[in-house]
Amino acid sequence: MASKRVTLGLGVVALVALAGLLWLVQDGGSDRSSRSKTAPDAALERMVDRQGEDAEGGGGVADERQLAALIEKYGGFGSEGRVLLTRPDAPGNGLEVKLRGSVDGLIVERATATDATGRFALAEVPRVPGYVLSIESPRTQPLHLDAETPDESKRIDFGDLTVDRYYFVSGKVVEGSHPLAEVAVALTRPNGGRSFSFRGATASGVESDPVEAEALTDEGGLFSLRLTDPGIYTLRATLEGYATHYRSEVVVGAGDAIVNVGLTQGYEVVGYVLDEAGRPVSEAGVALNAMMMGRGWNSAKEVTSTDGMGRFGFRIEPASARYMVRVVPGGGLDLM
Repeated sequence: MASKRVTLGLGVVALVALAGLLWLVQDGGSDRSSRSKTAPDAALERMVDRQGEDAEGGGGVADERQLAALIEKYGGFGSEGRVLLTRPDAPGNGLEVKLRGSVDGLIVERATATDATGRFALAEVPRVPGYVLSIESPRTQPLHLDAETPDESKRIDFGDLTVDRYYFVSGKVVEGSHPLAEVAVALTRPNGGRSFSFRGATASGVESDPVEAEALTDEGGLFSLRLTDPGIYTLRATLEGYATHYRSEVVVGAGDAIVNVGLTQGYEVVGYVLDEAGRPVSEAGVALNAMMMGRGWNSAKEVTSTDGMGRFGFRIEPASARYMVRVVPGGGLDLM
């Protein structure tokens, strides 16, 4: 009887062990199968996601292999042309030229630089519509135009493309040998707007000439101004506590101009404008004219307006021994 109980117990243990072994084989094998599929499944999902992005136009820039396949599928065409600069008319050499479009969800792009004669040639792209030709450079205004895809020709000739160049005036502002930061440097076109030789003027009519370009100097006193039109300009440099500096006849257009400026604290000229009753006159235009070589008064060297207390002030670097103050009250009478 005892031997039968032992045999039965061993049988139960054997059955439990067998069940556990089966569970480990099935469940553990299932885990191993699941783990072995994790990386490939994730990669497959990423691949499907990328294909979906490609279909929506998010497939990135096509490489040479993809370009070759697209050209084989749609046919291809190349492009060429020449870039000229205006004012003065000259070849636009060293400019980046880029043809860009989208084909089958991929960005198709060809880029090159113009040679010394301004010419460029771009490699083939798939023959589909929707390309844009771009010409960009820090020294030229950007040009973007639609490219009409040729039907049969292997090349498209853009011909002569004209872009406007930028002109630069740069330099350094110092006091003695020390650079000055935060100096307001501006280029203006002289148009007589600083003259006080007219009647009926108002304070707004005696402001400085129109500003064409302006910038602040950096910590090293350096500045750079960019213009789109050549011509003759006046450079003005101002900083609180210093005499305003003017440099007339700055020629722009025959290459980049370099103008270095030295500021000094100069001399301060202050005063008040009062009416007949002794009340302050605010917003009156005040100009300071200098005697020119002892023969007559020049146009205003400095122009300002009175504040609410009727006070005005100039800082000047003397260019003459004699000066004259002229006032234009808000009513518009030019007073000597």
